[in-house]
Amino acid sequence: IVDPADYDLVSREIKSNGNTTLVKCVVQNDPAACALITRVSGELLEISGLLQNIAAIEAKGIDLNLAYSNIRTGFGRLGLTWNNTFLRNYDVFVPATGGVQKISREGTEQGAPSQAFPKWKSIGIIDWDLAEYGATLTGRYVSNLDDVLGPPNTNLDSVFYTDLQLRWMPTFLNEKVGFALGVNNLFDVDAPGCFGCETNN
Repeated sequence: IVDPADYDLVSREIKSNGNTTLVKCVVQNDPAACALITRVSGELLEISGLLQNIAAIEAKGIDLNLAYSNIRTGFGRLGLTWNNTFLRNYDVFVPATGGVQKISREGTEQGAPSQAFPKWKSIGIIDWDLAEYGATLTGRYVSNLDDVLGPPNTNLDSVFYTDLQLRWMPTFLNEKVGFALGVNNLFDVDAPGCFGCETNN
């Protein structure tokens, strides 16, 4: 299944990002952003995080989903699922002095509040069942991201997580009760470090 997505969201209310406000004031010298910052004797005291209406959000992407179930083999029954989301663009338009500013979010981590916009997210699932036993192996992939509020040229590497679930539905209980044991992130893969996130890791 291929599902092209094209969304236009208008006048959504969000809380202004403190890091973004500071960058717009210091780097872009935006008076509207600087008005939200309070300084005493040259020291930063407060950044006002006010609710504000953004002008619009424009997002385009493609969902590609593949599934093949009930594959009968000599060692049980298999099911395969592969779900993908490809983000082509995610543009946020915010009010700025003298007009509207466009911020392209695709492929970035916005910092605070922590929110990522990966260009490719993928989940692959293999299901196996034989008599009263079953197992599911899941792989989760997230493509690399630009840490826009971190030091220059800082990237969050792509990451792949593996999840495993084992199942047992005993026949002596007439298959009315089942047991499952699962582990997320089976190989203990660390999430990539993010300098610009609100809780730096």
